[in-house]
Amino acid sequence: MSGTIQSKSKAALSEVIGSLHRMNRLLGENSPISSIEVAFHARLKPYITLGSRQTVIFDQVITNIGKAYNQHTGHFTAPYDGIYFFACTFLRPHNATPLHLQMVKNSNEISRGHAASGGGSQTGSMNAVCYDLCSEKNLARLGLLTRHEHPITATDVEVCSRTINQCFHLESPINMVGFES
Repeated sequence: MSGTIQSKSKAALSEVIGSLHRMNRLLGENSPISSIEVAFHARLKPYITLGSRQTVIFDQVITNIGKAYNQHTGHFTAPYDGIYFFACTFLRPHNATPLHLQMVKNSNEISRGHAASGGGSQTGSMNAVCYDLCSEKNLARLGLLTRHEHPITATDVEVCSRTINQCFHLESPINMVGFES
């Protein structure tokens, strides 16, 4: 009887090993993992006044892997298709008007943030994931939207971006723009 159990165990083990080899081969053939990296991290100087429909050019570029962020134009151009994650944090100084920000890609809102008025400084943040940048043939923009007719003051505005999957070529620029409604 032990020979039968041992024989069945060997057969089961052989089947598992065969399955693992097939899975390993399939994973190797279809793996979307790539060594391509694109990331940027930039910020504005403290206490900047943002006007109506102004392109915000970040004056401090901390990281620019892949050189996708152009510090002269303020445009982020994704060099490869893929999934991109964008994050923006901001601060409304003490006694300033409320700060309403909107992240926009080709005039379509993809995220919004708010720093309320009231005593003390207020912070806000927003995040967005973009996965169809390569299919966009028009200018893709990340926008800052203010809801006041006068310029607003913001401080410590930062934006970060990073690809989170395999990438291919892309020609759609993304920039940060300030708006007033």
